[in-house]
Amino acid sequence: MFTALTLFGTRPEIIKLTPVLQALSRRSDRVRSVVVSSSQHTDLLSPHLAQFGIAVDHDLQIMQAGQSPSSVLMRCMERVAAVLDQEAPDVVIVQGDTTTALAGALAAFYARIPVAHVEAGLRTGDLASPFPEEAHRLLIARVTRWHFAATRANARILLAEDIPADNIHLVGNPVVDAVKGILEWTAPSPSIEALLAETEGRRRLILTTHRRENFGGVMGGHLAAIRAFVQAHDDVELIFPVHPNPAVRAAVAGHLPPGEGIRLIEPLNYSDFVHLANHAWLIASDSGGIQEEAPTLGKPLIVLRDTTERPEAIDCGIARLAGHDPAELSRLLEQAYGDTDWVRLAGAVTNPFGDGRAGERIGSAIVRRLEGRPVRTVRLRSPGTGSGSGSGPGAGSGRPPPDPTAPATPPGLASAPASGLSGPRDPAASAADPAQSADGIPCLVEQAASPGTRADSPAPAAAASVTAAVPLARMPPGDRPKVTIVLPAYNEERDLPELLPRIRAALEARTDYRILVVDDGSHDATAEIVTAFARTMPVTLIQHPVNQGLGAAIRTGLKAAAELDGVVVTLDADNSQGPELIPEMLERIGLGVDVVIASRFQPGAAEVGVPRHRVMLSHGASLFLRTLIGYPGVRDYSCGFRAYRVETLRQLIDAYGDNFLREKGFACMVELLVNLRRIRANIVEVPLVLRYDLKEGASKMRIMRTFRRYLVVVARGELALARKDEAQADRDLRRAVLGEPAANRQAAEPGISNLARPYGA
Repeated sequence: MFTALTLFGTRPEIIKLTPVLQALSRRSDRVRSVVVSSSQHTDLLSPHLAQFGIAVDHDLQIMQAGQSPSSVLMRCMERVAAVLDQEAPDVVIVQGDTTTALAGALAAFYARIPVAHVEAGLRTGDLASPFPEEAHRLLIARVTRWHFAATRANARILLAEDIPADNIHLVGNPVVDAVKGILEWTAPSPSIEALLAETEGRRRLILTTHRRENFGGVMGGHLAAIRAFVQAHDDVELIFPVHPNPAVRAAVAGHLPPGEGIRLIEPLNYSDFVHLANHAWLIASDSGGIQEEAPTLGKPLIVLRDTTERPEAIDCGIARLAGHDPAELSRLLEQAYGDTDWVRLAGAVTNPFGDGRAGERIGSAIVRRLEGRPVRTVRLRSPGTGSGSGSGPGAGSGRPPPDPTAPATPPGLASAPASGLSGPRDPAASAADPAQSADGIPCLVEQAASPGTRADSPAPAAAASVTAAVPLARMPPGDRPKVTIVLPAYNEERDLPELLPRIRAALEARTDYRILVVDDGSHDATAEIVTAFARTMPVTLIQHPVNQGLGAAIRTGLKAAAELDGVVVTLDADNSQGPELIPEMLERIGLGVDVVIASRFQPGAAEVGVPRHRVMLSHGASLFLRTLIGYPGVRDYSCGFRAYRVETLRQLIDAYGDNFLREKGFACMVELLVNLRRIRANIVEVPLVLRYDLKEGASKMRIMRTFRRYLVVVARGELALARKDEAQADRDLRRAVLGEPAANRQAAEPGISNLARPYGA
């Protein structure tokens, strides 16, 4: 088992690393997670450890009164090195740009341990802003093995700094995970509820400031401008959680005393701050993290800094840069007060920092990297002159060149609410959009979409609701084959973002394709992910309100697909069966075959990453079923990767009605073959390379139960066939004795008529 050591020392670090730690804990059978706190900020860190339920294995206790960055760095490196000797981890995970992160990265580098850097690629291009964090980022990048970038701009900056593309992962920012989780799973504390009640109906202006480069006159100017603005507007209520740093408290005492419309409160735990900010009218802050939280909450933001390493917040329309000029801050405050469009549209922009699944992607990628398994990495076109901290547009401001794949205008602005006193944003209002990078490698985080109906919504158990994200219509006439892909999905949020782009890459240039995803009562984010993909792909979501089993999902998908034209392909949604094989299967259908099976038992096939005992069982099952059923040309009876001529499906459904597929579990694939044999379908196989190593979740098959159902299916099929043969003999006798016309035979038994060939005839 591998060991992953995660190091943090400040509040932002634990907030953003909690989703990663949770992802690692879900893989505890594959990786041992060691949690280390430097306690760089003990007073702010402890409440968050308790809130998130994080158990610390090693507390380095480096905090001292009046500590400097250099003293923190030296103490932290020394104590981290001792822990590395004791734990011998296989990877050290750090986040952001703190002194703790730099110390951990350097200590791991000296120990020749790979470093994984969360929130990589942030740059302003100015070593003095923010200080000393900009230098920390550059130094950490040089010793990091795996870089987890939140946005495409971050990834391009890393490429411009000669970081190998194979080591860059585009994942989104885990702060989005944390914010959405808090809004979904926690409630405001009684003190926050009381504060919200007392300020109901007023424009809540939330302020935070603590950055070292703002100490002194800059911070004093900001506070004076905010005080003047609040005093000029009776309906504005300033709420300021004051940072405990003595320099901040001195500035507050001199420039922003409490009074009418000004509430100075003690620092909040993160949950309470998120709930408070979610009810804000406007936020003003010099924090980097709030530049990511504001788009997640849909709140307008004034950035109290000269530069920003997060230009995406400005580009999407959420944030505006005030710099160090009090007059500019005053202008922006008045603009927010009078320009309701800024406030109104903030709740409708696309979140540039991701979809709330960054922690899962990071945890998955780290474990896969340790295991030597393939990981999808982002490959972007080489950035043009001026990317990163070099010359050209944005040099010195941290603003990379525009992303050519980004929309010019954020979608959905016209439907935003009109009120400037915007209410809290729905935390479920974003989902992943698997936008493509420049060369087609999937980038899983760039846009957002409203989720479809969740599978746990109340509905009759037998019903299936259809969310037509892309209308199910017959494709226009043309020479390219028409293909419908049916994906039965149960809790496939981890695999679908990998599989759907593979389908697009395999089929987009060759076929007119559409995808039906049958969400069989999933209780994860499967529905939201499918709906997000529907923004850029012809995907339709079909939902079973409760889990009914693989057979029911296949039946629903095949019945829907039988209403369309062309070829129907069923494919497991776990990413283990490569859609790159589909064009070859279509060619076989075009030659007159009724069904094509992707087989593990044909020459050229392989099973990669499948446990040895499962390989032996599958080969035994193949021999067992070939002996019992003996379908000509078939060796793989249980594989769900198949292509069907749509006329074949229609004939099967006409012959059996809904009973064309009755099995609920994995034996449904054998049942389909038994019934296809009775309508004399012509079946061939093509070799399949099964990539079990690419699937994220564990297998859902119960082996012994499936074998028992195989026996039931075969026995039921043989009995039905015997009864049909007996009935046929009786009809032949009646024709011979009574002279019944032979022309009535096909009408009497449509299930055994020959299939029309060739395709399209």
